[in-house]
Amino acid sequence: MVMMKDSRTSAYRPDGRVGGIDYQPAYDLSGGRYSKGLLKRRCGVRRRADGGHMKWMLAVGLTVVLISACLAWFSYTGPPTTDSTQIMPAKSSVTVSSEVIDSVGTTGRYTSIAVDSNDKLHISYYDYTTRDLRYATNASGTWTTETVDSEGDVGAYTSIAVDSNDKIHISYHKATIDSWSGESQGDLKYATGASGSWVTETIEMGSGVTSGMHTSIAVDSNDKIHISYCNSVTLIGNTLRYATNASGAWAKSTIDAVSHGGQYSSIAVDSNDKIHISYYCEEMFHNDLKYATDASGSWVVSTIDHYFQCVLGYFTSLAIDSNDKIHISYYNNSLSGYDLKYATDSSGSWTTDTLDSAGDVGRYTSIAIDSNDRIHISYYDVTNTNLKYATDASGPWVTETVDDEVGTVGWETSIAVDSLDNLHISYADFSAGDLKYAMISDPPEPIPEFSGVVIPVVAMVIMVMAAGRVRNRRKDSRSE
Repeated sequence: MVMMKDSRTSAYRPDGRVGGIDYQPAYDLSGGRYSKGLLKRRCGVRRRADGGHMKWMLAVGLTVVLISACLAWFSYTGPPTTDSTQIMPAKSSVTVSSEVIDSVGTTGRYTSIAVDSNDKLHISYYDYTTRDLRYATNASGTWTTETVDSEGDVGAYTSIAVDSNDKIHISYHKATIDSWSGESQGDLKYATGASGSWVTETIEMGSGVTSGMHTSIAVDSNDKIHISYCNSVTLIGNTLRYATNASGAWAKSTIDAVSHGGQYSSIAVDSNDKIHISYYCEEMFHNDLKYATDASGSWVVSTIDHYFQCVLGYFTSLAIDSNDKIHISYYNNSLSGYDLKYATDSSGSWTTDTLDSAGDVGRYTSIAIDSNDRIHISYYDVTNTNLKYATDASGPWVTETVDDEVGTVGWETSIAVDSLDNLHISYADFSAGDLKYAMISDPPEPIPEFSGVVIPVVAMVIMVMAAGRVRNRRKDSRSE
């Protein structure tokens, strides 16, 4: 068969036809290889197609990287902070509903809120007009209020907890007067509805001592009661005290006898039924946030935040997350500012942060932790006389005004989280003399922690694949 040469390609075709790139290439008579000219024309089509595909892959990879960088930029809040370093608060947007629960007389002081297993709410509080311990609940579907104890001046420094059977337990203070000296005294009291009706008892009677101030109550896995409180002796000072019925009868002990210690105590029980207490302590030339625990088997006291000539540790509130890490909110009242502060040992050692420093903020703090171990703090804004809220639910700390009604609202706040991670806050409207309640039904959603890693990794994989294809094509081109 005669081989005819295609002048345009320098290739020989077996059928004698001169064709384009749609025909199979002939063999070169000299070397038995495909005609180089025809192969170049055929590969030219491939290179154009593959080059467009690779450019598309590179464009997608670069786009994903840019998006990741933008997300990282807008969510970045700076390096981890410790000590007095301030986190600049961002703004959040939450849905808040609020209402008045009790408006008879001047009431709603020293509020404390708890949520039961059915997401029903329970609030203890002090009626300043009648000097009684009061209780409010929506367990029946609507809010009802009642008096728990009216024997004398009772109900200040209330704290409430719910056990595994949804029974209510309240610790509180009874103010008394020493009949001989005429000086103020007080008792630590306890009330429970475990039997179906309210039963009250005196746990510690103050004799020459003002007992039962700054109480905080918690219930362990066996439904045993644990109470932290402060005792005060005139001209001597304050002590942090602890009471429990874990053995069956009430047992009381002193945890910290340092002068002027034990105020603003807050107690919680971890998954091993170990006790953790935060509190405020006054010492010479400084005032500290302190912490006590029996996690090691005996009580250990440590100072968490301290600064010379500063008042640190007012209005402490303590909560424990699912990993038994401690979280404390408190108020900084010092020459450096009047701020909401936060301390945690979640990293393995204690760190402290300033969460809000916009004016005089951070009094009457209360802390709670949701099912995702996100932190939620309610507190009072003195400058604007409003109820405020801070959370790290979306990653960085954000703050929000919850109630800005005319007047002084947001005193003596208490916060709790239900099974759906809705937030419930009880507080006092000081101007109106009312007990108020607010619900935050859609707190900021957590940002998936893996997104900051997966998105850049996917982008890099796409870019590496595209670069590999480009490199391989160049090698093929050079080999031709």
